[in-house]
Amino acid sequence: MQVNRILIKDAAYVITMDEKRRIISGGSILIENDRIAAVDKTIDVSQVDVDTVIEAKDTVITPGSRNGHCHIR
Repeated sequence: MQVNRILIKDAAYVITMDEKRRIISGGSILIENDRIAAVDKTIDVSQVDVDTVIEAKDTVITPGSRNGHCHIR
């Protein structure tokens, strides 16, 4: 099975949903096959192939959080 990897790097802030609720300045996220594989300050991808790199400078990312609300009339 082929692994699809996306690296989102250098975000201004990554607001994690982990047990410590870390806020990582200059953080990066590695996604493998639509799942979060790593969240950290820097992620070493020198040993793996990354299909897409997204430069996230000046953004705030909240991995694992989604806005599921809706308005019903």
